[in-house]
Amino acid sequence: MLDTTASMTQADEAAPTRTRFDVARLLATCVYEIAQRQGDVCGLVLCGGAGVALVTPGTGPRQRDRIRHALAAVQPQGEWPDAKALAPAWGRIARGDLVVAIGDWFDDTAVEHMVQLAHAGREVVAVQVLTADERDFPFRDGRRFVEQEGGESLLGDGPALRADYLARFEQARRALAARFAAAGIRCVSHVIDATPESVLGALFGDRAP
Repeated sequence: MLDTTASMTQADEAAPTRTRFDVARLLATCVYEIAQRQGDVCGLVLCGGAGVALVTPGTGPRQRDRIRHALAAVQPQGEWPDAKALAPAWGRIARGDLVVAIGDWFDDTAVEHMVQLAHAGREVVAVQVLTADERDFPFRDGRRFVEQEGGESLLGDGPALRADYLARFEQARRALAARFAAAGIRCVSHVIDATPESVLGALFGDRAP
């Protein structure tokens, strides 16, 4: 499952051509390749402002092509879909199925839907994809910070905001991890300036590429 909302377009100032979505899409491809190698049936759910798109679970070279095409074609936009839009895809995920959910998990509605999936008997693993700027808050000047999905903005001085931001950010990450853990959801984080091997190894061990 891949978050395709507008917040996934965010990139670091030091590497503006590498977006959160680029890295999340790569991770989704790697997850499929691991499933393919093991002979597991694997599908894809894309969740964003354009609605919900489903690649029906399958195996083999044609399934790889279908998933790669879907990942290449999607453009992140808008906000997380509502429960009605999600229902058809949710209905295709059987009890006991493994759901690797990749996104930033800043949206409370998206998090709640993952919790509901877990409570309904699905095995959910959440991969939180973060930018290096979110981790480090390296801004050294005054600027306007704009929320990607809702459009809200904050005008402020980077150095003056940094300590409070980092404290709040860490608090929010811990709260998210606790919320997921309470629902039986394993959560791992990946920063987009890191290689994918680290998070894939944490998820799949020796099965990672």
